Amino acid sequence: MTIRPTIPQALREPLLFGVTGKAGLHAAADRAEAARLDGLAMDLRLAAFEAAPCDLAARTRAAPLIADTALRPALGTAREPKGVGYFQRLLQRREGAKLPGFLAARLAEEPDSAFWQAQAWHFGRFSGQGEWLEAVLAPCLALPGPNPVAALLAAEAAFLRGDFEAAARFGDAAAQWEGRVLPWQRPGLLAAEARLRLGRRGEALRGFAAVLARRPWDARLWAKAHDVATGLDAQTSPLPGTLAVGCYTWSKAGDLAATLDALLPALEAAGTPGGLPPLLALLDNGSADATQKVAARAAKALGDRFLSVRLPVNVGAAAARNWLAALPEVRARDFLLYLDDDALLPKDAFGRLGAAVAAAPGAFAWGCRVVDAASPWVAQHADLHLTPGEDGESLRFSTSHAHEPDWGGLAYLRPCASVSGCCHLFRTDELAGGGGFDIRLSPSQYDDLERDVRRAASGRSACYQGHLAVRHLKSEGGAAKSNRAAEAGARGNRIKLEALHPAEEIARIRDADLAALEADLAVKADRLRAILQEGGPA
Repeated sequence: MTIRPTIPQALREPLLFGVTGKAGLHAAADRAEAARLDGLAMDLRLAAFEAAPCDLAARTRAAPLIADTALRPALGTAREPKGVGYFQRLLQRREGAKLPGFLAARLAEEPDSAFWQAQAWHFGRFSGQGEWLEAVLAPCLALPGPNPVAALLAAEAAFLRGDFEAAARFGDAAAQWEGRVLPWQRPGLLAAEARLRLGRRGEALRGFAAVLARRPWDARLWAKAHDVATGLDAQTSPLPGTLAVGCYTWSKAGDLAATLDALLPALEAAGTPGGLPPLLALLDNGSADATQKVAARAAKALGDRFLSVRLPVNVGAAAARNWLAALPEVRARDFLLYLDDDALLPKDAFGRLGAAVAAAPGAFAWGCRVVDAASPWVAQHADLHLTPGEDGESLRFSTSHAHEPDWGGLAYLRPCASVSGCCHLFRTDELAGGGGFDIRLSPSQYDDLERDVRRAASGRSACYQGHLAVRHLKSEGGAAKSNRAAEAGARGNRIKLEALHPAEEIARIRDADLAALEADLAVKADRLRAILQEGGPA
């Protein structure tokens, strides 16, 4: 399987990265139409409808394909909804706590409004509120019927609740409505994801394969199905060497305590690779809260496996990372994992990272899938790839991971240009030989990204381990108050980043990243086909 070289690069890139979301899929369809790839364009339109089936515009643009199927009947009307201005103000102010009550009230008053149905569907899916979603939409959709769109919503709501048996059942019903096989693929994909969580791996793989037979352009699904077929999705391996974890913090004692509470069991599970126990090195950037009490608790738990550095001032993220890497005790280890002070590792984190190192030993860094701690269906970071910029920008990264809830589609391992600095694994000799983090990007923002870009410019790839999900806490309090200053600093660092890496260099990185993705896709697709021909896993 390859994304054909004859396909224009403007279309090849989103297909290889993994195009998702109504807007992204329609943009890809526009490019397919421009290239006279009419069949691909229409299927992308259908995928856009699947991503937002309550949305009247998405349904209209997919109309030629769904006109003669049970998907055609409208769920709601297009009349002008009430209260849109207040709704938009809630979104702008990020007053998410008020949204469930407001949306429920609007639907109670306007149950046939396609607009409010679509907004409730979107909110319920991203916030992970399956029971709420069913409750507010059941009266207007008569769940779990009387049409396949309602059955799909019932499947998604059940999935959010963790009722995977019901999710698989409703997904099957939406895929084959009243004995007819419908042309859309999302119900079958969701049913396969549900069966994977139930441990029915053979059934799940056959479901993924059925979707790929109709949708061979889905590069992410090829990678995921390959990992399920080979067992890579469940694999853990010890790191091939000794380990240090470097964590720096500034006045976030509560988040840091949660981070260390999750880290300690993961360190114990890591064992003693290379015969030397894992080391935790904590750098306190001049905190003015209870951070030192949290550090003392870690010191008591870890003993000589804990190293603490306290600075009188906040030297910034880049300098803190460099300081940690320069500590003799850290340099004596083979691997260094940088961990944010608000990131919660699962117990098997180092086994998952060990599997990634075994699968991609030549990577310059290994990273993970970062999800919102409160709503794990929201992916904050996945594999990052350079994309064409706008308004003169040459350095932008793909964001397709954030356009839809992550039902499991981001759980794969593959090469990329960069991974999240939230949980960033390096070989210590790679850090020493490849240069540190650029302090010109202080106090924070993009210093980890810049180093990845710098190493990608040498022709190498990072490795994304999507089977490791790290929960990320949202900072509050003082961090929230300095939001404007942080945003201004980020904009300034973005300008610096552009200056450090000219457009010609970025173009070379993009080409190399696309080539690495295509090569990886071809190998995995061939291996997956061979496994399926042999009957697949039990």
